[in-house]
Amino acid sequence: MEYKQDAGELKRLARGHWAEIMEAVGGMEPRYLDGKNGPCPRCGGRDRWRVFDDFNETGGAICNQCGKGKNGGGMADGFSVLEWFHGWSFPETLRKVAAYLHVDSDRKPHKRPQDVLKEKSKKNTSSVFSKASEAVKRQEDKLGPCSTCWTYRNASGEPVGLVVRWDTAEGKTVRPVSRRSDGWHVGAMPEQRPLYRLPEILETDGPVYVCEGEKATDAAVSIGLSATTSSGGSGAPRKTDWSPLAGREVVVLPDNDEAGRKYAEAVAGILTALEPSATVKVVELPGLPSKGDIADWLEERDAVDPDELRGQVEEMADAAEQWEPLEMAKETGPAFEPFPVSILPSPIEKYVREASKAIGCNPSFVATPLLSILAACVGNSRQIELKQSWKEPCVFWAAIVGNASTLKSPAIDAAASELRKIETERLREHQESMEEYKRDLAIYKADLANWQRVGRNEGEPPPEEPREPAARRVIVSDATVEALCPLLEENPRGLLLLLDELAAWISGFDAYRASKGKDVPQWLSMHRAGQIIVDRKTGKRLTCIPRGAVSVTGGIQPKTLQRIMGPEFFENGFMSRLLFAMPLQPVRRWTDDDINPETGTQLRAIMERLLDLMEIDPETGEMITKDLPLSPEAKAVWVEFYNQHAQEQSRLEDDDLSSLWGKLEGYAARFALLDHVIRSAIEGDFSGFNHDKIGPESLRVGIELSRWYGREVERVFAIFGKATSPEEQETRELVRIVQKKGGRITTRELMRSCRKYRSASQAAETALKRLVKQGLGRFENEETGGRPKAVFILTGSGDGDRTPLNPGKTDLPLPLPPETKKETATELSEGAVETMPPSTEEWGIV
Repeated sequence: MEYKQDAGELKRLARGHWAEIMEAVGGMEPRYLDGKNGPCPRCGGRDRWRVFDDFNETGGAICNQCGKGKNGGGMADGFSVLEWFHGWSFPETLRKVAAYLHVDSDRKPHKRPQDVLKEKSKKNTSSVFSKASEAVKRQEDKLGPCSTCWTYRNASGEPVGLVVRWDTAEGKTVRPVSRRSDGWHVGAMPEQRPLYRLPEILETDGPVYVCEGEKATDAAVSIGLSATTSSGGSGAPRKTDWSPLAGREVVVLPDNDEAGRKYAEAVAGILTALEPSATVKVVELPGLPSKGDIADWLEERDAVDPDELRGQVEEMADAAEQWEPLEMAKETGPAFEPFPVSILPSPIEKYVREASKAIGCNPSFVATPLLSILAACVGNSRQIELKQSWKEPCVFWAAIVGNASTLKSPAIDAAASELRKIETERLREHQESMEEYKRDLAIYKADLANWQRVGRNEGEPPPEEPREPAARRVIVSDATVEALCPLLEENPRGLLLLLDELAAWISGFDAYRASKGKDVPQWLSMHRAGQIIVDRKTGKRLTCIPRGAVSVTGGIQPKTLQRIMGPEFFENGFMSRLLFAMPLQPVRRWTDDDINPETGTQLRAIMERLLDLMEIDPETGEMITKDLPLSPEAKAVWVEFYNQHAQEQSRLEDDDLSSLWGKLEGYAARFALLDHVIRSAIEGDFSGFNHDKIGPESLRVGIELSRWYGREVERVFAIFGKATSPEEQETRELVRIVQKKGGRITTRELMRSCRKYRSASQAAETALKRLVKQGLGRFENEETGGRPKAVFILTGSGDGDRTPLNPGKTDLPLPLPPETKKETATELSEGAVETMPPSTEEWGIV
């Protein structure tokens, strides 16, 4: 029989249980139900699908491509989702859900439905287990017997996590199980996670092979290779502690797909950044099928002796070249980590990839200014509310760092091109409005003259003077506070200061003031969208801007960056508000790649939607900034991040780095706000519950971006240090020149390498001797077959002398700044073992 007339009652009974209904009735994997943007379970479209924040209550979801619902806002409830996903009729969907809820076809329940669901809830309330096998059994009650179970152990050999896999006709399902201080949980291991087969890796001295996934790792081990992997899939290598591989020889065997190659690149970048650096090679196995791995490669060679197969892989590893970032010139200092482009909203990610490929620059050179530009499009329309007394605006100050001819300007132009088109159209409309205003003004003046002659005497009201239209602006290039104030009055949403070179902005502070020090506080206020008050001697004497939001982006040269790393800019707080991207300089090569016009059109549509955001007070007619609080799930993520970030900050010994680190937590919230509003713009909906609260997905994006820029800040510190005097700047630059020569240089080579010494051999020699006096190097005579020549050797340049390069208070480029203590796998395990049972029997490993 049909259940249409009972749909309301069934919907009430299903409330709060849609996650389990979707798994049991709909056959959906848990990865589709976690609330994150991801591939659609039906059309497969990447980053199109997500369930709503209140999913477990309503069952609602959306696919931006194939499941938008009647009005484009998604499928409002679980019945609609099941109909769409399976192609069922509405009565058929109701029957299946009713059967799961134990409601008979005659509408009489076996038991009271409330009691049945209460029993189901009671079964699933316990989330902590004394044994790992109990946690796995709970999942097997839902999914059936598991196919495989992999155990992760710490350095002491004690189990700390499981990865359990089910293989069914519908595909594979993977569930992690992890050990915490209170017992075993269904969920991923805490970061930093141990490597798979860690105890075995620590017992070997030879090369270690890194595969993607436990199945591929076991396949490599089956032919005698020492192999490992990280848990969490191809997108989570940074959540693992790779320090046990420091100084080791490592061979990465990527899967034959885009995700596999990205994983290999990410792992190689992490390993080469270790101290000491691992020697990394990336070997792509020949003949792999699409999405295949070493397990598939071995399966096709099942008849070949395992020793022979191991020999073939080892020969390929021996012949492979040592891994280096693709198309990048070598540069000294800590390794640059790839920008996490994949976490950006899909249209933004696509634009960044296409633009950077067309220019031939690192993606961070496009992404960094683009994020500031998008933030300026949001401006004062929205702010994130962490609590009532802590709100963060959508204001970013970001700079890309590089010398001349390092593609800074083309990258900034690419990031700003679509906004410039919008600005051009707006200025054209403003010109038309001005022409109309001039005509209205002429009429007004004639009417006013007539009123003064006749109408005033007859008691008529004076004509109304037309109001001069204000230009709708976003982009400005005049960095003076005096020039910005009238523009901010006309554009309360905020502005974007866009400059090719930010040196003009920085050097312009207080340029027109007899008394110094007044511009920087005004700019710091603009960074937090605060009040700005400007007194003038002429014209309008007093200007007050209630919320002066100005985002800033542009390029900056290393020498300018060194200058603003002096004490003055740290003490006034200016330095701690800047985000930097300083990738390795690319080797320029011609490419026919270009930005797809459709990709640019999509970006422009997003910008236009952001620029149209406006909340107006009906009483005053003034703009209102709308506060977006965190959802309860996002609040839990924020609290965990905040506490962890505060601990990291407390361990920093450098006060200036600690101050800068403190601002990154605010940037995490700002990035989350930007991600949330952009995704709302993509969906074309800024109203309703799902868009008025910032969810955990956007917050996780914000945290990851904040952490990337935090690592980049540490890298900038390590390379440049903090400038305290011109002499120290000169010393640092000299050390950097020697670094680029491999740590060894002659006086003649220094003259050829630096313009200031080009025609002054005595000055070059004196400069190198000064480094010797500072304990930064020594001279040695080198035999060349003729007359010995004096060679300056930088301390710590691979000659066995590891004396620090920054004795005393001299912060020089090479050494890393004081950083957070990175716990090794052994230390993590020791902390966890104290509260856990001592025997493997009690752990209950399956």
